Amino acid sequence: MTEWPGYLQRLEALKKVDARVAANPDDTEAHFDRGRLLTDLDRPVEARDAYIEVIKRSPAHFGALNNLGGVLYSGGFRSAARSAYAEAVARNPENPLGHFNLGNLLREEGDLDGARAESVARRCNATLAAVDEVLWLPVDIVAPCAMGGILNASTISQLRCRAIAGAANNQLANTQAGASLAARGIVYAPDYAINVGGLIDLVHARRGDYRLAAVLEDCRGIYATTLDILGRATASGEATNVIADRLAEERFRDVSVSSAVRAGRTA
Repeated sequence: MTEWPGYLQRLEALKKVDARVAANPDDTEAHFDRGRLLTDLDRPVEARDAYIEVIKRSPAHFGALNNLGGVLYSGGFRSAARSAYAEAVARNPENPLGHFNLGNLLREEGDLDGARAESVARRCNATLAAVDEVLWLPVDIVAPCAMGGILNASTISQLRCRAIAGAANNQLANTQAGASLAARGIVYAPDYAINVGGLIDLVHARRGDYRLAAVLEDCRGIYATTLDILGRATASGEATNVIADRLAEERFRDVSVSSAVRAGRTA
């Protein structure tokens, strides 16, 4: 069922973006914003064309290449999607999202041969590791970006990294796992504190006037928030996940009070 308020907001935002494109057909970001909105409005053919317009003007535009791959994949054009994702990786080898999307597509196709893995490793200046060994390597950072709950008493005892910072949700098997990491001197960046960029992007999209620059500006606050959590944990001796939970609860309370004041429900 269509969420009509959000749908209508997107339609209104699309009119504004169309006006930007009409005023300046070479406005790359206007075409990109148009593609994003058309994707959200479930108009994949028009979204595809919008992303192609971006790529014509900016062949290395990661967002357009990556999103084009997503639109093509959703439409069943897997070979074309694969090409778009591969181009996104080739043009922007340092962006992990491109590798994630290309890797998922290759995994679904059963294409896990060593030659392709070697190719990606060369482009990223990386060293290949076996799947069953990757958590135990002596590295600076382990980045869990898939399954949740992988940090438990057993895995934590075998870690040889200095820090944990990844995009997966619910990385800790339980609250105590945070304290176990701290006891081993392993810095843990709470998952929902550092992977909130996707939620920030969604909030901006639902406001109806999506601007990538505004999204990125808000995302810059993630760094300061993470530093604040780490600083408080160092000062208090508490685990970073405990600090993050407390800050989140405080913010929820602040929002609830502010909403109540606006609604005139407080004394």
